[in-house]
Order: sequence, then structure tokens, then C-alpha cells
Amino acid sequence: MSLMASASEGYDLALILGNLLIIIIVARLAAELAELIKIPAVLGEIIAGIIIGPSALGLIDPIKNLDVANMVLLLGEIGVILLLFQVGLEMDLGEMAKVGKPALLVALIGVLVPFAAGFGVASAFGESGEISLFIGAALTATSVGITARVLGDLRALALRESRIVLGAAVADDVLGLIILTVVVKVVTEGSISASVVFETIGLALGFLVITGLLAIYVIPKAFTRIDRVAKSSTTIVAISFALTLAFSLLANQAKLAFIIGAFMAGLAVGRSQQHERIAEGLNPLGHIFIPVFFASIGINADLDAMFQPSVLALAT
Repeated sequence: MSLMASASEGYDLALILGNLLIIIIVARLAAELAELIKIPAVLGEIIAGIIIGPSALGLIDPIKNLDVANMVLLLGEIGVILLLFQVGLEMDLGEMAKVGKPALLVALIGVLVPFAAGFGVASAFGESGEISLFIGAALTATSVGITARVLGDLRALALRESRIVLGAAVADDVLGLIILTVVVKVVTEGSISASVVFETIGLALGFLVITGLLAIYVIPKAFTRIDRVAKSSTTIVAISFALTLAFSLLANQAKLAFIIGAFMAGLAVGRSQQHERIAEGLNPLGHIFIPVFFASIGINADLDAMFQPSVLALAT
């Protein structure tokens, strides 16, 4: 019995492959149509997800099938990890450092204003203090993936303004996760100790410092040595993807999003002499899986919940 046959006994492989086929084709067609009418391709992919998802046609329904839900989640995560790696690859670590102050200022505003607004609106709708805190914290998180994709589609990643926006989005994501961690502790346990707060901040900063030092002093030299002794020119491409996964896992251990690790991996690999070859090797994977991520946003969107008055008030 083949491995494929035995694996299919545990889940419906035909259903998974069929759903993946639909997502890839519809997302690609929607992206082409979006570009034709001069709107970002990412918007077309998200709309495609809504159309084929349970909110519209129901061709893809993660709610009814756990296998489909897991497939959409897994491939979507791989897609956004590849996206943030690619973005980091195109960024210059030194240039990012130059916009650190304005990016941090934008990030602070981007965290404090949504938190205050979310808390205020939720309170106005009669929610308890704990729920209002949680809603405020949830609104602090931004979508780094969408920001990065739109800037990439506009071919604007090299602009100083784009570096500020992207740096702010990454910092916003880090700060938002710290706030969310603290708020969840307060809501679930009633209080939080100073040691937990410092541990959360320390883990995040420690991850950024360690990966930053590796990006500057270790990885570029290591890649040169590996490439020199490797028999295949694609070995360094595979190692780059493995490094991206490793950094993503480290970010998760530091209570950060996987994509922060992927972005730091991209910054590190971008300093290597082999970065152009690595980009050429991994870009085809991105062309397949990144649209799956954005389509998955639409697939998982609950339009009924989105158009509730309280939700619209929070969104505006």
C-alpha cells in the first residue's frame, strides 16, 4: 500500500486537493481581474475567498469539514510566512534602522488609539470592563501581511515611507501581542504580576536582539561558506527556507507571531551574497501559497457578524 493511499484513509485527500484547486484557480483569476481594473491584487484574492467561502457560494466550507479547515489554515500560514520572508529579503537592515524612531512613533500611535477607541466603543455598547479591555487589545493588532503585500504590489518597498510603514506595522504587531498577552492574563486571572509583564517584554526584545545579531554577524558568513562547499546551487535555497521556519518557531516561543520570525529571517538572508538566487528559488512557492493566505481571509470571513452595528462601530 502506498504512503499516499494509507494517508488518505485518515482524511479525504480528494476533497482537500479539490478545494486547493478551487482556491488557487479562483484566487489567481481574481488577482488578474483586480490588476486589470487597477486595484491591488490582494483585494481580488480576498474577495475571491469570500465568494467561494461559506458566506457566499459555499464551495469551500471549513466550518463543515475539519480537514478543509486545517488545509486552509496550514497553507495560508505557509503563504504569509513566505510573504514576510520575501519582504524582509528586499529590505536593508541598515536602512530599516534609520527609520526606527519614526516607525516606533507611528506604531505607538497605532496601538494606543485603537486600544482606547475599542475600549470606549465597547463600553458605550454596554460591555463589561473585562470584555472592553479585550476588544481594545484585539484592535491593536495590524495585518502586517496585507501591508507588506500592498506595498510589494505597488513596487514601493524601497521607498523610505514604505520602510516607516512596514517597520511600524511590525512594531505594532509586537506591541499588540504584548498588550493582548497582558490583557488576557488580567481578564482570565483577575490580575497580573510585574514579573509576567517584564517576562513578556523581555522575550520579545530578546528575540529581536538575538535574530538581529545573527543577521548582522553570523548568517551572511555562514551562507557564503555553505554555498562554497554545497554540491547543488539549490542547497542554499532549501537552507534559507529552513532558517525561515526556524526563526518563525523561535518567534512563536517568544510569544510573537510566526511572521515576525519570517521577516527577521528575510532581513538576515537579504544581507547574504546569495540573496538574489534565494529569491529566485523561493518566489515560485510564494506565487502559489501567498494568494492562498489572502483567499483564506475571505473564506473565514463571517459577513453576518461583520455587519452587526457594534462591529461596524468598532471598525469605523
